[in-house]
Amino acid sequence: MELRNYKYIAANAEGKTIHGKIEALNRNVVIKYLQSKNYDIKNITEFRSILGKLDQITFGSQLTTKNLIFFLKQLGSLLNAGVKLISALELLSLQQENRVQRKLYFELYQQINNGLTFSKALSKRPKEFPNLLVQMVEIGEISGELGSTVIKMADYYEHQMKLTTEIKAALRMPLIYLAAALLISAGMLIFVFPNITGLFASFEGAELPGITQMFLNVGIFMKEYALIIFGALIVVAGIFI
Repeated sequence: MELRNYKYIAANAEGKTIHGKIEALNRNVVIKYLQSKNYDIKNITEFRSILGKLDQITFGSQLTTKNLIFFLKQLGSLLNAGVKLISALELLSLQQENRVQRKLYFELYQQINNGLTFSKALSKRPKEFPNLLVQMVEIGEISGELGSTVIKMADYYEHQMKLTTEIKAALRMPLIYLAAALLISAGMLIFVFPNITGLFASFEGAELPGITQMFLNVGIFMKEYALIIFGALIVVAGIFI
């Protein structure tokens, strides 16, 4: 779906003149958007922009988990209040300040206006709307309890987000301690053990314990190839993250 670019001149409640730009499906949507902000519309002009076309290109998911929860809660509340789905999506689209999310909501609005079910429209954007949500919405449509189903899914994702946050918080300190221990160990192997090699070498005829000799060899190896080792670790860590 392609949004059009519009420039507008309007006056706010205090009478101050406001110049702005907005992306919308058509001129009527722009009028509704400005009216929802209690603006007195002076002029609306459509324009074309190459930068605007490039700006519409997005990568990855356009909704974070937090945004998804907020969207589901708003939509569920409107549906439970008796607002029709198509009207609820239009309202949410007009209220959305984030242009990327507004485009996504307009896309859902247009697809449903063209005859698709809500679950089918959601299934066309798997990066933003998980398969579980699509299946539950479909069940809600069949049972006639779409509003309560949407609210329940919002609660489910909110619980999952809280659980994930708690797990990350619980793992943060142990990981910091582990990283510090590894850095200290690497520092000893690189800077300490190689410097005392000469001391052990001065003991003529003395045979070093196997574990001591191993640490000395590892320390010498790490000192000689420190840059390569740390570079490889950074690459591996980056891939893992």
